[in-house]
Amino acid sequence: MNGTIDALKDVRRDDGALKNGIVTVDSLSPAVKAILGSTTYLSTVALNIAAIVTVAELAEDIPPLATRVLPTGGSAGQVPIKASSAEGDSAWGYLPGGGDMLISVYDPQSIEADAFARQNHTGTQAISTIAGLQDALADLIANAPWFACGVGSLYEVDDTKTGAAIPPTNDARFRFVKLTAGLTGSGGYNQGCLASESVSGSAPLVVATASIALTGSPMLGQTINLINTERRFLRAGTPGATENDQLQDHNHRVEAAIASGSATTTLSRGNAENTGVPFLGISQTFGARVGTETRPKNIGVSYYMRIK
Repeated sequence: MNGTIDALKDVRRDDGALKNGIVTVDSLSPAVKAILGSTTYLSTVALNIAAIVTVAELAEDIPPLATRVLPTGGSAGQVPIKASSAEGDSAWGYLPGGGDMLISVYDPQSIEADAFARQNHTGTQAISTIAGLQDALADLIANAPWFACGVGSLYEVDDTKTGAAIPPTNDARFRFVKLTAGLTGSGGYNQGCLASESVSGSAPLVVATASIALTGSPMLGQTINLINTERRFLRAGTPGATENDQLQDHNHRVEAAIASGSATTTLSRGNAENTGVPFLGISQTFGARVGTETRPKNIGVSYYMRIK
């Protein structure tokens, strides 16, 4: 009885009217009342009720909500992305274009060029913002004298002076040899660069040669003169021709006189009969600088040749 009373309280207000939202079968339309009263409808409702399972039974077939919605793990900025067509199969990842700029943004004209490449930009740009450029420029400036020398050309320097610029031997981009014999041994300036070195003769007619043996040199196998050892001057014209010192053919004036008799003039006899030994006089300046070679005033330097 008490249960019935409580049920009525839930349906009717204190004034006896039905609470808002409560309807009766009689208040429904005839069509609805017919459906509710039909045997077919009641059988359908009973069938559907029989198919209802408990929440516990549903939990066995349905994975936990967190598993269905969010996969485990992941990193900041990632979102769940379907890994396959299977229900609930997702994994953390970045949306297409996530982390990298979309090609449609940085290359809308499909020129397949990196928008951040220096060649695709115009205007001024601070050197300091280009990675490695300052070091590259400093290297080019420091080695400009050596790059300026063509292969086979000569570079002269007084390398006895402190601070004199001498071509380095440890740069694979270029290589010089010093045109001096005796530097091919371990630690020598010409180590690994020259072979078949030969020195013959004595000063001033010394002849010193060697063949280029540096792999990668356009002059590989060619013979060069070690002119620092030969102390040979350079002369324009007829490249490669060697010459020893010589004097041009020339004449001197000779004066003659008779040892006795009256006054005479050059190459003439006096009025009186002359007797005695003829006399020849040659004009010359005594105290001339003489030596074993003929040379102009000069100062020595060391010659280097670029072979690579």
